[in-house]
Amino acid sequence: MRQTFILAATFVGVAFLSSQPALAGTYSAAEINMRAGPSTHYPPIGILPEGVSLQVFGCTNGYRWCDVEARGRRGWVSAAYIDIDYDARRIRVPVYAHQAQEPIVPTVSFDINTYWSGHYTDYDFYRDMDSWGDFDWEADAPPPGWDPDW
Repeated sequence: MRQTFILAATFVGVAFLSSQPALAGTYSAAEINMRAGPSTHYPPIGILPEGVSLQVFGCTNGYRWCDVEARGRRGWVSAAYIDIDYDARRIRVPVYAHQAQEPIVPTVSFDINTYWSGHYTDYDFYRDMDSWGDFDWEADAPPPGWDPDW
């Protein structure tokens, strides 16, 4: 019986840890818009001040946009404006993703139906989800001057 309890507690602990954000020690590098999807095409849901602590759940392929939580809100911010504590200094997420051995920033995808239903049902733009869902966010061009290798 005791072994069963320990085994169950271990599974609960692993499930809890695996549901946690991928990175801690991340901050907005400037005043930035948080958006309802991984593109400037999606509506802004708030402005984050420079230096605010972020929890990063993952970034799109190429580390252009990251799914984050800040101040009780969940949304997307440009990875070009996210600093992470790494090796006793702060560096931008795209640089970190290319330099760090562990942990690797997980790559995430975006499904508007799932994401918006989980986070934005109380927002006015939610009722227009069908018109927003036609946008191909993966084809969205990176911001001017974007260089993922700097």
